[in-house]
Amino acid sequence: MKTRILFLALIFIANVTFAQDEMFKVLASKGTNKIASGTSTDWRSLKIGEKVNKADKITVAEGGYLGLAHKSGKTIEIKSRYLFC
Repeated sequence: MKTRILFLALIFIANVTFAQDEMFKVLASKGTNKIASGTSTDWRSLKIGEKVNKADKITVAEGGYLGLAHKSGKTIEIKSRYLFC
């Protein structure tokens, strides 16, 4: 009985851990680029190595640069100022 409960708990924890849909990872960042997680309106500084989820919003500062790697391995560069969802 205890092993069954432990097994179910581990499955639940694994589902919660992988529930966020990671889309990109930050490879390079120049300027004051910011990110807002999910439905949050609190913008914070974007760091190299940070994971970007599907619901996150990114803004790139004017004259800034952002290099992202998609989960498939392809890369994308963002050089102008616009909102990327």
